[in-house]
Amino acid sequence: MTVSDQSKATDAVEETLGSRNPPPKETDAISPGSSSDVLLVYVGQQVLAARQRLGLTQEQLAEKAGCAPTTVFLVENARRNVTIRSLSVLATALGVEVAELFPRPKTATPSARACGISRATAEEVRRAQEALRRIELLIHQVDEVSED
Repeated sequence: MTVSDQSKATDAVEETLGSRNPPPKETDAISPGSSSDVLLVYVGQQVLAARQRLGLTQEQLAEKAGCAPTTVFLVENARRNVTIRSLSVLATALGVEVAELFPRPKTATPSARACGISRATAEEVRRAQEALRRIELLIHQVDEVSED
């Protein structure tokens, strides 16, 4: 069974199980704060933003990705804990890397990095000054022994 076949089979099961409820509409979007899983909300927002940048409807993205429109709706609205396989298919259809759908780890700001570098530099300077003092002391001791 190919990835596409597996995705379609999963979509078929979801559609069958969800057929008791009216099909979702793009206007049925949930607010970002209403989901308990922040990561699902973030990924859904990234999929939505990428789809809108391309000017695609949920149906068009679903067709391009080879999945059901319901899948796109559920992912965008953080109502589905999507598999890596499904994310990969959606990312490919959107022309983005899967990693682009996830939040980036926070990195130090330039000023924080500069402070860290300044502290490290100051520590190195202090160590160098201490080493120079010790060298000067040793030179002075050697000079005293030489004079004797």
